[in-house]
Amino acid sequence: VSWLAVEAGRHELENGMVIEAGRASGTHAASAASFSEAFAKAPVVFAQATSAQDEAAVATRLWDVDADGFRFRLQEEEAADGVHGRETVDWIAATEGRNDGLEVGRTGAGATGSGGSDIDFTDGAGAGAAPLLLAGMQTMKGGDPAAVRLQEIGPDGARLFVEEETSRDRETRHIGEDVGWMVLLEDVLVL
Repeated sequence: VSWLAVEAGRHELENGMVIEAGRASGTHAASAASFSEAFAKAPVVFAQATSAQDEAAVATRLWDVDADGFRFRLQEEEAADGVHGRETVDWIAATEGRNDGLEVGRTGAGATGSGGSDIDFTDGAGAGAAPLLLAGMQTMKGGDPAAVRLQEIGPDGARLFVEEETSRDRETRHIGEDVGWMVLLEDVLVL
């Protein structure tokens, strides 16, 4: 499990990359989150429910990610009632690009349940090292509950795919989603 902690607020790195961390709240209905100020273009966003007010498990789904913010909802498994109580959602938005030890990008609409998507890191993480990788869908083209899964990772790249859950049926075909990713080429990166 890879993870990243970022102090709330907006942070600009030496090379001009911007990382912003914030908090919103939402339910099963569409909600919106705004950045403190606009990015130059749509950033890559990672979001996760960080409270447990409702006992049902959820996936945090994003769409309409643009320079000003994004829309999201909490999505329960298909066999559940589809109604979810209000939860806290923490998010991190980052400019695409590369800074020492950090790279951020997106797959485009290629990550599916059947084929997946290869991503190449600009510079390898070093001989034999597997970098830390975060990934999250930037779109909600497929309506079934799904999550990004890692198929393989190495110093020069990774293969991601979108996996649907099977609580109600065995069908797992998923339309291509744009998956954003962040790779940390070091175990500890202090920004």
